[in-house]
Amino acid sequence: MKDYSCYLPLLRIIQNSNGPVGASTLKDNPALDMSQATIGRQLAVLQQAGFLKKVSNKGRALTQQGLDYIHYIDDNTNKTRIAKELAALSTADNPEPLIQILDLRLLLEPYAASQAAVNATASDIRDIENLVFVHRYKLCQGEAAHLEDLHLHLRIAKVCKNIMLQKILELLLTENNAYVEFSLAGDSQRDRQIQYHFQILEAIQNHDAENAKKAMENHLRHVTSDVHQYFSHNPQHI
Repeated sequence: MKDYSCYLPLLRIIQNSNGPVGASTLKDNPALDMSQATIGRQLAVLQQAGFLKKVSNKGRALTQQGLDYIHYIDDNTNKTRIAKELAALSTADNPEPLIQILDLRLLLEPYAASQAAVNATASDIRDIENLVFVHRYKLCQGEAAHLEDLHLHLRIAKVCKNIMLQKILELLLTENNAYVEFSLAGDSQRDRQIQYHFQILEAIQNHDAENAKKAMENHLRHVTSDVHQYFSHNPQHI
């Protein structure tokens, strides 16, 4: 759909009018701050798009298509607001939101791992292998591997072939750098992180959905435990 959002103020004014209106009337509306000629051009565009209709010589009125477009924009605005509010919860200042994110991950990621095991192509498996090995290499070199950990989990979600699940995880893990906090919390358990990643990898390689699901569940349960321990030993973060 073509983006007509820049015309939304004009559409809303026409929606709230008592009847058909024309450019000569609309030019006096302080909310528009446009010349009569500019308003006239915009009315013509909106009429051509099917959002307005001419009512004899009285002016233009909103069509059902125009009303539907306003509702469409409002719905998407609300969804964006909700997404931003959700993202704002993933803050490192308080462990509780991180635990809640992990609860959601426990609902989503075991399923993603099981479906990735079912759907993974040879190319997908090579990509996951590379991420697992690079993650292990960086940890063994004493480096932070936050991004590698993030990319691994998001790659598994992508291979799952469920775009909604993938986007939800992207939102949960990337906003406010929540994935960094999860990696930092498990920093003292690097060997265990590596172990679980390789277990998940092996199950996906073998197209073993049940073991992929169990390996991801075990991994995330230990991440939850690590987060609890991390905040109990670092009260300055609370």
